[in-house]
Amino acid sequence: MAKKTNTTGKAQNILLRPHVTEKSAMGSEKGVYTFLIDRRADKKMVEKAIEEIYGVSPVKINIVNKAPRATRSRGRRGKGQESGMKKAMVYLKEGDKIEIV
Repeated sequence: MAKKTNTTGKAQNILLRPHVTEKSAMGSEKGVYTFLIDRRADKKMVEKAIEEIYGVSPVKINIVNKAPRATRSRGRRGKGQESGMKKAMVYLKEGDKIEIV
């Protein structure tokens, strides 16, 4: 039987890390920040974590679930798996910023 864990208490457990890519860097100039989040987190949990950690209130939050998929190596007969992720795009009102170091 799977063990249930409670993720509502800790904001650091909900926001795992910023998802830094070229596309997310362009979005951050427009006030959209992307974070990798816990698989059990929902929009309300992400909103509370952003307010607790960064002290800003998000206008809108979109969550994307990317499923893991099988990959194949060309040179070898090996098979692998690309890891899945759950990420949240956090929209802030104009003038608000998040400093990601």
